Amino acid sequence: MRANQIARWDGQSWARLGGDPQLGVDGVVRALAINGDDIYVGGSFIAAGDAASSRIARWNRRTGAWTLLGAGTDGVVYALAATANEVYVAGRFTKAGGVAVGNIARWHVATNTWFPLGPLGDNGIDGDVFALAVDRGKLYVGGSFTTAGDVPVRNLAQWDPAEGTWSPIGAGVNGDVNALAMAADGLYIGGDFTEAGGTLANYIARWEPATDRWVRLAGGPDDMVTAIAVVGRRVYVGGEFLTAGVARASHVGYWDLDAETWRALGDGLSGSTLPAVYAIAADDRSVYVGGSFTRAGSVDASNVAHWDVRKGEWSALGSGVGNAALPSVFAAALDPTGLFVGGNFTRAGDKLSLHFGRWTKLLTGNVSSIDRRDDVSTGRVDASAARLDLAPAPVVDHADIRITLPGAGHATVSIVAADGRILSTLHDGSADAGTRTLQLDARSLASGAYLCVLRHGGRVVTHTFVVLR
Repeated sequence: MRANQIARWDGQSWARLGGDPQLGVDGVVRALAINGDDIYVGGSFIAAGDAASSRIARWNRRTGAWTLLGAGTDGVVYALAATANEVYVAGRFTKAGGVAVGNIARWHVATNTWFPLGPLGDNGIDGDVFALAVDRGKLYVGGSFTTAGDVPVRNLAQWDPAEGTWSPIGAGVNGDVNALAMAADGLYIGGDFTEAGGTLANYIARWEPATDRWVRLAGGPDDMVTAIAVVGRRVYVGGEFLTAGVARASHVGYWDLDAETWRALGDGLSGSTLPAVYAIAADDRSVYVGGSFTRAGSVDASNVAHWDVRKGEWSALGSGVGNAALPSVFAAALDPTGLFVGGNFTRAGDKLSLHFGRWTKLLTGNVSSIDRRDDVSTGRVDASAARLDLAPAPVVDHADIRITLPGAGHATVSIVAADGRILSTLHDGSADAGTRTLQLDARSLASGAYLCVLRHGGRVVTHTFVVLR
């Protein structure tokens, strides 16, 4: 399945999110946050759905609709954190919705308004922000910076919305912070550092707010940490490391709070040019990891995999995600309806669904496209809107494309490549109700999978076909 840089898995199958290949997200996704029925998506894209959307957008699971967050940001979004009423957005940008901000801002959901964190002219962060975490009303911020508001800090800071003030997190750390997660015993901080608050700490440390004390985690990983997720008494950690403490933890492992020791997840992850884990989403039964890898334990797994906590074994999520230069998963979010992943990929599973998708077992038992105008409860495009058929299958030289329209109006029929390029437009203009046949000359197409896309009456219908030479 083609997926426009984002996809969802519910434990059974992949499905795209966002409609036909010209819709969805047109660039790399770096961050995800779930707030009720809304999934907030951030990254380096400039379009979501069929509208311009500067680096951030919101997708609703019930309506399938994309919503813009004002004018978005003027630079890349690396991190998101959602509360009931607000979404914190951070990365590398100077404006959000036209408001001057310093690499971090908040979106007020009820009023659809952007706000800076701090007074104008003295707000935000003076460098890149890579990680956010919210706990008990406070926002924790990590990245590569030295000032928060007018407060000197070292790559870590906290924002108190009630007071409207910035403050340091202890004495900070001596390198970039890539991941943050709050647990019962404190804030876990991962990144590319070797010292935290004056304490030796290899790439991960715990800060205890009540005592302002830094804690080293038994040696820590041997290389950079890029993802952390806390479930109960386990702190799951992913990154570029091969060991954690004395455990051989190939790019993923966990800190056991009860035993105060590091443990591996089987044989971990391997493969690809530079294997790494960039995203973790977990509950008490499952750990989902995303990154850049081709194997999970002894299982072939393309950039995303599942660890069964009870069975202690790895499994693949279908055929994973890929079909991009240096494919990677950079963000993951889990809720009862499934797993959402985002990153640099253009395929999820084996079906075309450009730049936005999900892994899901639909009520019909079939994997179908999800578009902002579709019936989301079944995942089916409304058949009464329009129909699209193509024969023969597979295609060798020529094919007949039969379209059936329920009413007169503007219609377009396009052929789209696996990488999202529109190769040809067979019709773009008015069309009468009823059935008509278009001719496809496929002699210039190489062997492979393609998509025929029909737009009519505010609906999108797609048909995947294969050319064989």
